[in-house]
Amino acid sequence: MQRQVLPEATLVLHWFHTAMRFEHALQAARGLGAGTFSDYLQGHPIRELESTNWRLRHGRSSACLGRLARLMHWFDAAHVRDVKGASIVQRHINDLIEIYTPISLRS
Repeated sequence: MQRQVLPEATLVLHWFHTAMRFEHALQAARGLGAGTFSDYLQGHPIRELESTNWRLRHGRSSACLGRLARLMHWFDAAHVRDVKGASIVQRHINDLIEIYTPISLRS
């Protein structure tokens, strides 16, 4: 909403809200592929999100965005796209990307 009212304003992230958005993405990723036995399918997005969160908290926002973009690309693969819960995780990752993309880089 802030971006709609004041699009040129400097956005300040509140760490609580940042942590909650990552937690929502992690919860969705933990439910990914329920009923499958693929450790890679269930573990990869969780490891990537945890690593991405660490990078963001340690001031590596460009690395954070790169990892989120790669994870979104991973979800486009045919063996992942149709897995139960994949669209929910993608939505949460896309929300994170939108939040952390500088306004100057948006089209």
